[in-house]
Amino acid sequence: MNKKTINYLFPGAKVVSQKANKKEVREGWLILDGQQWRIQDGIVYAPKLSREVVRERRAIKIIDEIPHLGGSPQADKKIFFEALEALPESSNSPLFIQPGSFCNISLGASEYFNFLKSLKGNLHILELGADTGWSCVRLAEMGHQVIGLDISDHLKLRDFWLKKVYFEAVQADMNDLPFRENLFDLVFASATIHHSQDLSKVAREIWRVLKPGGRFSFLREPMKGKWAKSNFGKKQKDLGVSENLYSFEQWLEAFRKAGFKNFKIALALLGYRKAKVSLKYKLIFLMKDFKKNLLRNFPFLRDSTVSDYNFSGQKPLK
Repeated sequence: MNKKTINYLFPGAKVVSQKANKKEVREGWLILDGQQWRIQDGIVYAPKLSREVVRERRAIKIIDEIPHLGGSPQADKKIFFEALEALPESSNSPLFIQPGSFCNISLGASEYFNFLKSLKGNLHILELGADTGWSCVRLAEMGHQVIGLDISDHLKLRDFWLKKVYFEAVQADMNDLPFRENLFDLVFASATIHHSQDLSKVAREIWRVLKPGGRFSFLREPMKGKWAKSNFGKKQKDLGVSENLYSFEQWLEAFRKAGFKNFKIALALLGYRKAKVSLKYKLIFLMKDFKKNLLRNFPFLRDSTVSDYNFSGQKPLK
């Protein structure tokens, strides 16, 4: 992490550098309030993680080897990194053919690019659930100051991106953000916030670290209607991943109680037509798209369905 960024995020911290280059401290320690934060490969690691997060980290390592659960085994590194560079769009890589992390991300490409177009000026951005850092790269290339946060070791892929553009990375829990208040202009997440087991707590944390007038933007968060039945994320849950389906009312209550205004919600659209998936899965996505069209035309059906939505809101200036 860059020393200038350390001073901004952690004022008063002492840095013990063991290895550094012109851009950042690569190895060492950050000492703050009697706690030691490890710095390794330029990534800052929070002093401690909860038992639930440690369990989830183990589950992620298992899922990484199971493609149909969202994993993408790295048997061929060349294929993996070529696919990684294509995100959020898809390529002819076999990693995009079957549903998994690469395919799932590419389905939301159009929504993501619309989000990028909405950004004005040079912002301080915190991305929650940054994963491999593919989105941090897009944001940093636009001139924004980006901090990518995640609990997984996927953050270590940051080194792959540094040949293109610079961004920071912190391994920590979004329910317990290791930052002081009023730091960021924007908190962004894609299919991440529903992993929190306490929606109200993560809403308060996001409020705390946003500057007055700052906003949050979440893409493709699954939402459960009042009467909907679903086995959403059951296999991942069984392995230890925190998968949760919150209702519209729960989202609204958590973020309004935290203090946010201008709360907006909109259906997330799937870009299945351009996806490189097999015909079988295109038909599945076609049915999902049909369901979304019904929801757009008949909003009252939302109470009986599970679908993905985009959320946004703002912290008032005063």
